[in-house]
Amino acid sequence: MSTHPQLVSRRTFSVFRLSLLVAALTIWLIPTPALGAVIQHTTVPLEGLEFPENPCGEGLVHTGGALHVLVTMTVNDNMVSGAVHFQPQGAKLVGLESGDAYVGTGVTRESFSESLTNNQATATFVDNFRIIGKGQATNWLVHIVTHVAIRADGTISANVDLERIDCR
Repeated sequence: MSTHPQLVSRRTFSVFRLSLLVAALTIWLIPTPALGAVIQHTTVPLEGLEFPENPCGEGLVHTGGALHVLVTMTVNDNMVSGAVHFQPQGAKLVGLESGDAYVGTGVTRESFSESLTNNQATATFVDNFRIIGKGQATNWLVHIVTHVAIRADGTISANVDLERIDCR
C-alpha cells in the first residue's frame, strides 16, 4: 500500500474544513424544534479538472461529466447533524500522455453531529473513489475512512480507520 502526499493533504484539509463548519454552526444556529433541510443540491461540471499527480501512472484530465453535490442538515433543540455527499456522474477522463480513456466513479461522504449543550461533536469521512481505466490502462482505487471526535473538554481525536490506495 502506498500513500500519496496529495491524498494525505486532502484528508487533513477535510478535517480542517469540518472543524470550521462545526464551529460556525455552533455560533450561528439557535436551538429550535426539529428542523431538517437540504442546504445544497447541485451539479458541478468537471470538464478541464486535472489530476496532474496520479500515484498509479500518468496525469489525467476530465473531459466530461459532472459532480453531484448534496448537503443536508437537521437541527433540533440540542443537536445539529448533517451530511455532505459528492458523487461523479458520467465522469470521463483522458491520460495526459497516453490518451487512454478512464471513467470516474465512487462517492465521498462526510457526516457530522454536534451537541448544542456541551459542544461535543463527531464526524465521519468516507472517501471511496475509483478512476477506472479502459483496456490496459491502470485503475486507481482509493478507500479511506476517518473518524473525528471533539469532547466537551475540547480534546480532539482523529483516527484513520481504513486507508487503502490500490493501483490495479
